[in-house]
Amino acid sequence: MVTTSALDFPLLKDASVLVVDDVPVNVQLLSIILRKAGCRVRSASTAAAARALLEEDPQDAILLDVMMPDVNGYDLCQQIRADPRHGSTPVLFISSLGAVGDKVRGFAAGGADYVTKPFLAEEVLARLEHHIRLARLHCELVSEKQSLARANQELLRAQRQTAELFGTVSELLPGRILDDKYRLEQKIGSGGFGVVFRATQLSLQRQVAIKVFRPSTHWASESALQRFLKEGAAMGSLHHAHVVQVFDTAVSREGLAYLVMELLEGRTLAAEIRRVRRMTWDRCTSVIEPLMQALI
Repeated sequence: MVTTSALDFPLLKDASVLVVDDVPVNVQLLSIILRKAGCRVRSASTAAAARALLEEDPQDAILLDVMMPDVNGYDLCQQIRADPRHGSTPVLFISSLGAVGDKVRGFAAGGADYVTKPFLAEEVLARLEHHIRLARLHCELVSEKQSLARANQELLRAQRQTAELFGTVSELLPGRILDDKYRLEQKIGSGGFGVVFRATQLSLQRQVAIKVFRPSTHWASESALQRFLKEGAAMGSLHHAHVVQVFDTAVSREGLAYLVMELLEGRTLAAEIRRVRRMTWDRCTSVIEPLMQALI
C-alpha cells in the first residue's frame, strides 16, 4: 500500500521525473508513488522515446531501467550525460540486476544512484529527493560562478578603462600646477598606487618628486585614498638618511591626491644589476646594510 505524501518529501512537489521502463506494471507502480509525492511524471518504454521526451521537456530526474528493448540503460545514461542540456540531471537506475558488477557499471555510466527491485517506495523517494537537492545546489553554484565570472569581467573591463583614462590624464599632467605650489614637469615612474612626476616646488624653486594617486576600481574607495594619505603622513614623520623624505601630502583643488617627496638622482637596483650583470659580495653588502638600518 502506497501511503507516501508530498509532505514527506517537500522537494519532490512539482518535480518533473521521467520513468524509463519497458514493463508497464513497473511504470504504473512508480508513477503512482511519484504522483502521490507531488511529482509530475512522464514515461517512456524505449531509449528512443526517452530521448524524444527529453528533447521537448528537460526533467529534474530520471528513473531508468537497465534492461531495455533497443538500447540498454547504461548506454542511454551515457548518451544523456553527453548532452550538455541534461548533463547535471540525476539518473537513478532501478533494476532487478543487483550484482555488484551491475551497480558498478551503472555508476561508471554516470548514474547518480542504483536501486534494486523489488524496492520500497520510501527508499526510492528519499534517494530521488536527495539527488534532486544536490542537482539544484549544483545548478545554483554554477549560476553563482557564472555571475561571479561576469562580475569579474566587468571589474577587469572597468579597471582597464580606468587605467586607460588615467594613462591619458597622466600624459596631460606635465605643466600643470597643483595648488599654486608645485609644477609637474615629467613622468619618471609608476606603480600600483600612483604615477611619479619630477616637479618643482615654486616657492623654493626646489626639485621634488610628486606621486599622484592612481584611481582604479580596486583602489577607488574612500578607505584606499585615506590609506594613501595616511601612509604619506607616516612617512613624513620619518627622518633617516636611507629613507626618502616626504614633505607634503594633500588633495588638490582638481581632486588629485598626491605626495611630495625628496627627489633622488641615481639608478634603481634593477638598473644597476643590468649594468654590472653580477654584483660582488661587498657591493651587495653596501646596498643591503643601509636598507636594514632604515628598517630597524
